[in-house]
Amino acid sequence: MKRWKAFSTLLGLSLAIGTAQVQARDLVMAISEGSSGGTDHARVIAKYQGLADVVGRSIGQKVNVVFIREFSALEDGLKNQRFDLAMARPSDYPARALRDHGYQFVATAKPDGYCLIIVQQDSAYKTLADIRGKRIVLPNPAAYMTKFCTAELRDQGIDLSQERVERVREQGAVPFYLTNKFGDVGGVASYSGVAKSLEKSGQRVLHQSVA
Repeated sequence: MKRWKAFSTLLGLSLAIGTAQVQARDLVMAISEGSSGGTDHARVIAKYQGLADVVGRSIGQKVNVVFIREFSALEDGLKNQRFDLAMARPSDYPARALRDHGYQFVATAKPDGYCLIIVQQDSAYKTLADIRGKRIVLPNPAAYMTKFCTAELRDQGIDLSQERVERVREQGAVPFYLTNKFGDVGGVASYSGVAKSLEKSGQRVLHQSVA
């Protein structure tokens, strides 16, 4: 019997097809957008069902999109091969699925992406040196952009293990923390919804990583 599994990476967003048997049933494409936030099941279906339909036509089966918000659910689903396909970030999740759980690589895409260190528009901070000892707001350590921003700050001489870091579930919470004085500076991905609406939400970019 044929078995299908697939992976595609979109700057940490990875697509995987599992080794489950292809039978006369609809297939499931799990989608996780990591800590980007600002989305829900309906939006994810609207965004990815077109891709799922293309994949389905290529293999002669219906493919349904399912939104996976929690990293634990993503990890467990890949480990136990509950997904016929998966598209997910952080990229270490699909990488482990390839290495440990029988998934096969299909395709990859690499759009431009940066770590943006942001502050309130009226903030007095002018350089990264100014944020030492301040409250830095980031999603949990497993998030792709958190790793990206952690590496960028490290390269700029700022070790987050020595700094005050406030953790949030999703990037969408970073502007809220800054606006309400729960944090002083935050990190977001350039491709996130947060980055696209900084002026509206009252923040500005203090520092941008090099591509």
